[in-house]
Amino acid sequence: MLNEDQRAYKRLQASPGQALFEAHWLRAVFIHYYINAELLQKHIPYPLDTLNGDAILSFVLFRQEHLHFKNNHDLSFLLKPIASHNFCNLRTYVKVENEPGIFFLKEWIPNAIAQKLGPHSFGLPYALGNVTLNHIDLHAASARVATEYGALDYRGSCQESWHQADDELSYFASERYTAFTKRGAAQRCFRIWHQPWLLSRFYFDYLDDTLLQGVDSAFSDARLAGAFYSPGVYNVQITRPLGLKTIRELALSGL
Repeated sequence: MLNEDQRAYKRLQASPGQALFEAHWLRAVFIHYYINAELLQKHIPYPLDTLNGDAILSFVLFRQEHLHFKNNHDLSFLLKPIASHNFCNLRTYVKVENEPGIFFLKEWIPNAIAQKLGPHSFGLPYALGNVTLNHIDLHAASARVATEYGALDYRGSCQESWHQADDELSYFASERYTAFTKRGAAQRCFRIWHQPWLLSRFYFDYLDDTLLQGVDSAFSDARLAGAFYSPGVYNVQITRPLGLKTIRELALSGL
């Protein structure tokens, strides 16, 4: 039986054009919350995927490095202005035509050029924000995200003991290789592939996550489920934006 990352690789290989971009996603922190699925579904245009009856919301913070065209390095200079910067996204988990994926509610980035391009090209809900990450010292890692909705601020630590997702929560929320987007009436997706995340539990000394209810007051009932740190994944392959017809066709083929 194929693991999810193996199925994802087959889906990516079957996608039109296969991978268009490649990048490194480094020093990531995942912060997960349980939330009532019925409540959250009102905000999400795709069917939610749930874990033991609960929906999951997650902040994911990481550093992107060296975004480039996978098969045309000569043109990768065009991507230089958006190749390397920090990300903070707020996402949940969906399943479309039996394909597990993610849906971004918000993505804050400090790059004004990328903020203009992402919504038009991929349908991503980019917004400008001051995203400061200090994730190198694992015994005193911290971050602050300042946005028009409020702030996310934390300090914490983890052990340098890495493993693939080995519990329900981390596997459910990290082994996802398709992102579904919606901008106006346009519903799209894109696929990614990388080696599975290597993770370690992240423990907070301090956490101010009022940004969550700043995005929507309904999220004030979300309950912290846990957090993880990853040193990152390299050579992340990313397809071009795809129509949902591609998802349906591959679903019929058994992928």
